Amino acid sequence: MDWNVRWALAVGILTACGGKGGEDSGASGDTDVTPPDGAACAVRTDEGLLMVPGNTPDTTAPAIQSLSTPYTIQLAPNQGGWVRLVLPESGEYTIHTSFSGVLYGLWTDNGEYPLAAERPSDVCADTIPAVYGVEVDTPSSLYLQLGPLSALYYWVYVQQEA
Repeated sequence: MDWNVRWALAVGILTACGGKGGEDSGASGDTDVTPPDGAACAVRTDEGLLMVPGNTPDTTAPAIQSLSTPYTIQLAPNQGGWVRLVLPESGEYTIHTSFSGVLYGLWTDNGEYPLAAERPSDVCADTIPAVYGVEVDTPSSLYLQLGPLSALYYWVYVQQEA
């Protein structure tokens, strides 16, 4: 995509996600902070880092290590795979994805790990239809189980909540 087009899209998304509307009352408690889903929406047009998923949930699976960085996972047609998710500290995290129903589960070496129910983005549900929450008590390495997808590319963005 042409750089000027990407820049224009990014500015438009940032304006839509984080800008105040003309009818804003400025009431107390208004902090003018971008909502958590807004950060992911602002970078949705960025393909980010490309990776191919592994076949098993172990340390050979490629890792999402840079938070607040988009990743594009290249899936073989109608095949799933595994991606390692490295969470550097305890806390709450949000996983934003480009397709609904592809993230089948979250796993550790000891079994399935709790993952909040899928919901659409509060800001840009048309481009990020699936958002999940996860909370960890310690720095953790988890495994995303990805199911088959008819498309080849699956976009993922992970951020730590404030």
